Amino acid sequence: MLSQKNGNGIRFIDEAGIERIRIHGPDPKAPIGTNSNSGWILRIQDKNKNYLDNFGNSGGYKANETHMTIYGNPILEK
Repeated sequence: MLSQKNGNGIRFIDEAGIERIRIHGPDPKAPIGTNSNSGWILRIQDKNKNYLDNFGNSGGYKANETHMTIYGNPILEK
């Protein structure tokens, strides 16, 4: 596990050095209304470094679908 380059999240790297999972906070530079701008997100890469959406479909680096939103713990939000 490593911190994200800008310190706003964490990355999980496999034994081959491929970033498999990244979790990061809101990106104020991302377009308004996108998942990345709206809150914490999860990104997953396959062995070929393709980003995946929440259905396992491959998408582009900037594709909104590959920036999967993470919601807080509902127990703590009550």
